[in-house]
Amino acid sequence: MQHTGFTLIELLVVVMIISVLTAVAMPQYRKSLDRAKAAEAVQLLPAIFEARERWMIEHGCRWTDDGYTCADDSKMTFGKLDIEAKGNITTDTNTLSNNKLTTPY
Repeated sequence: MQHTGFTLIELLVVVMIISVLTAVAMPQYRKSLDRAKAAEAVQLLPAIFEARERWMIEHGCRWTDDGYTCADDSKMTFGKLDIEAKGNITTDTNTLSNNKLTTPY
């Protein structure tokens, strides 16, 4: 009598191999996701900065030492937008500091 199929040991070996591959690949996948999110955030910074500038112009705002304030000080006050993206994402560091976007190139 001939049996077809897989033994329990063969199935366990396959499950172990898949588990090891997943354990090795998952951190790299997460790093890749983090790099993609950081790259997207850096790409969105100029658009955020420009939208804020347009809003300031439309609402008659001006820059002050502690950020910027609307022409009528009772309307609204904002703080500065200081964002710096750095780390192992890329070799470049893009900085939005003191309300100016700077790139290393």
